[in-house]
Amino acid sequence: MVCKYGMSEKMGPVSYGKEDEQIFLGKELATHKDFSEATAVDIDNEIRDLIETALHTAHNVIEENREKVEQLVSALLEKETLAADDVEEIMGKKEAAPAKMGGGSIEEVDPRQEAFDFLNSDEGEKG
Repeated sequence: MVCKYGMSEKMGPVSYGKEDEQIFLGKELATHKDFSEATAVDIDNEIRDLIETALHTAHNVIEENREKVEQLVSALLEKETLAADDVEEIMGKKEAAPAKMGGGSIEEVDPRQEAFDFLNSDEGEKG
């Protein structure tokens, strides 16, 4: 995320590392380092910060929803598998995805799918 998509405030919207594709008995990707050791240390620090922030957020979400997590654990120990309806009953109704106008109708939008589509589009590859 930091090297390929520039998703770091400190490093900015810059791509680091040149990728070469070599095809020999399948597909092999090689990345060439085109930055200094100091920049590599900065990239490593930014990646560590992203991971630590995500870990902290995950812990907070679990702690804030401890009762629901324990209910899920109990239900899973009892039934081994749960249907989506069972999970929604325990967790509460899920929030509706944001809606957007498209062709005269309103459709639900999954922001993760939009990000995935963008990153895999020609427009996302240019960045």
